[in-house]
Amino acid sequence: MAIRIKTTQKILLLILTGVLLLCLAASVLVDGLLLPVRVVGASMAEAFLGPHYRVTCPQCRYRFAVDATLLPPSQKVGCPNCGHQNIELENASVQPGERLLVDRWTYRFRDPGRWEPVLFRSVDPPLEYCLKRVVGLPHERVQIVAGDVWINGQCVKKDWSTLRPMAILIHDASSDAPRRDIPSRWRPVTQVNRWKKRERGFRFSRNPATDVSEGTGWIGYQHFDFVRGVPRERERITDNYAYNQTLSRSLSSMSDLILSARVRSQGGGTLKFRLGTCELQLDASSQRGLLLHENCPVAQCVWDGKRISRDTRLEIAVVDRQFFFVIEGEVLLRYDLDKSNLDKSDLDESLGSADHQEGANPAGNTMSLDPRWYLAIGAKNLDLDVTEVQILRDVYYTDRIVGVARTRRGECQLGEGQFFVLGDNSPLSLDSRREGAGSLMERADIRGRAVRWR
Repeated sequence: MAIRIKTTQKILLLILTGVLLLCLAASVLVDGLLLPVRVVGASMAEAFLGPHYRVTCPQCRYRFAVDATLLPPSQKVGCPNCGHQNIELENASVQPGERLLVDRWTYRFRDPGRWEPVLFRSVDPPLEYCLKRVVGLPHERVQIVAGDVWINGQCVKKDWSTLRPMAILIHDASSDAPRRDIPSRWRPVTQVNRWKKRERGFRFSRNPATDVSEGTGWIGYQHFDFVRGVPRERERITDNYAYNQTLSRSLSSMSDLILSARVRSQGGGTLKFRLGTCELQLDASSQRGLLLHENCPVAQCVWDGKRISRDTRLEIAVVDRQFFFVIEGEVLLRYDLDKSNLDKSDLDESLGSADHQEGANPAGNTMSLDPRWYLAIGAKNLDLDVTEVQILRDVYYTDRIVGVARTRRGECQLGEGQFFVLGDNSPLSLDSRREGAGSLMERADIRGRAVRWR
C-alpha cells in the first residue's frame, strides 16, 4: 500500500512539473525572454544615447556626441572641450539610438533596485517602452536636494560600481588645444614650478639637491564654459551638457567630481591629489596613503607604490559626500565625509606626518593654494609623468525641467507599488520630478530591465 502511494505521488509530481514546464514554454514563446529595442530620446544621455551625431573637433580632436533630435538651425555645433565653433554637421551621418535588450524575466521575481535602468509603460508622454533610472522605492520619501537624491531625509551614497558608469566627461587634457584667448586649463600654481607640458599630459622633474626643502609642486585646474565660443571662467565646474547644444538654461555649480589620470613615477617621494576640501597624500616609500579633509587627517590606506612605476590608472573622486581612491578599477579607500574626523591616536605613525605638517610652510602646500584651485595634482621628490588626465562629474539632478511649468517641491511620499524614476539628462528629462501621480512608475507598468546590447 505504501509503495502505491509513493508511486502515485511521483506520478502527480511528474505531471505537475510537466504542466509548469509547458506553461513556462508557452510564456516564453508568447512574450520572449529578451526583446530588442532602440533608445529614441535624449533623457538618459550620456549613459544611453538616442539618435545622435558623433563629432570630432577639428581643432583639438576631442570626440563628443550631440543630440540629433534637437539641432541648431545652422546645423553647426561647438566643441565643449576647446570652444571651437561652427563645426559642420552637414556631411555627418546620424547615428541611431543605442540598442537595448528588454529583460522581461528579472522583475517577475523581484522589484527593480535603486539606480537600475528600467523600461516601463509611460502614460505621459504615452510610450510603451520608456527608459529611466530607478532612484526611489515603494514607501520611501524622495527629495532632490542640491543635485543629489535624498531618501527618508538622508543623502543616497552611490558605490563606485554605480557612479563610475554614470559619470559625464567634462574635460580631457589629452585633447587640450591651446588658444590665444585662454590659458591652459592645467597650470603650475605654486612656487615650486617644475611642471612641464608634454604630449598627452604633464611631467614633474625632481631636483634631488633642493626638493626636500622646496616643498610640493602643484598644478591646478581652471574651468571654462564656452558661450557661443566665448570662454567664461568659472570658480566651479558646472552641470553643462555638451549633448544639449540647443538648450538655454542657468547652470549649477557642483562638487561631485572624478579626477582620472594615468600615472608613472620614479623615486620615494609623495604624490598628492586635491579635490575640493579633500587632499590625498600617497607616500611611495612607506606605501601608505593619508586622506585629509578640511586639513584634518580622517582616513588612511595601504597601497602598492610599485604599481605606478609603470603607467597605471588612478582615480580620485568626491561624490555624494564620500571620497574614493581607485587604482585600475580597484577601490582602495572609500570614506564617508559625513563621519567625524579620525582620532589622531588611531593614525599609523609610519604614515609620516611631515607632509601634513607642511601647512606651516608657506611654499607649495595645500593650505597656501588659492581656494579657486578646486582640483590639483602635487608632487614632491618624484619624477612623475601624468597623462590622459580627465575630469568627470556625477549627474546633477536639477530642480526644474526645461519646458515644464510645475515640478515637485519638498518630499514625495511613495505608496505601495510606486517608484520614483529620473533621467540622467536631467534638464530635459520628463520624469518623476513633475507634479502628479502620473509621473511615478507603477509596478504594474514595468516592462523589464534594460540590458545594453554590445
